[in-house]
Amino acid sequence: MARVSGKNVQDIYKIFEEVAKNNKEFAKQFYKYRNIDYIPYSKDIALQNQVNSIARLTAETYLNIANTRGIGFLFRNQDGQMYFKDIQQAYYEIIDRGILSISQGKETFQTEMRRIIKDVGSNGVVIYESGRTRRLDSAVRMNLLDGIRQVSNETAQRFAEEYDADGIEISVHSNPAR
Repeated sequence: MARVSGKNVQDIYKIFEEVAKNNKEFAKQFYKYRNIDYIPYSKDIALQNQVNSIARLTAETYLNIANTRGIGFLFRNQDGQMYFKDIQQAYYEIIDRGILSISQGKETFQTEMRRIIKDVGSNGVVIYESGRTRRLDSAVRMNLLDGIRQVSNETAQRFAEEYDADGIEISVHSNPAR
């Protein structure tokens, strides 16, 4: 997974940096109101280090998808029983089924491609050490959202301390403060 998702790890750093930059720019008005020197993100080394630390932790979690035991796919056998296959085994089975179906004339190439993509998207799972499972796309989404929320909350807390805020705003949106 690490080799395959290496490019995505860089995306995590970019996303977190963008969140921090946006938060810093939003906080600029409060520094001005309090007549406190505003340091832009590009010169705020402490904030950059904080963002990099959070991004690194999230990337490490992403590479291990939250301490998982397995990443693969759930299939249903002829009796309706679910069974798990790791990514490599699942890939071989999916491709073999597709080739067989097309070569026997049961499906067209386009129809089989749509089915395979749909199956891969809906059947990929992450198995956690606790034994619980979560869809692969949900696990990735959850880890990224948690990381973004952490960056937002920690940067907002840091800015509030710097300009001596006496409270926080609570609102309902995609990344609310905790």
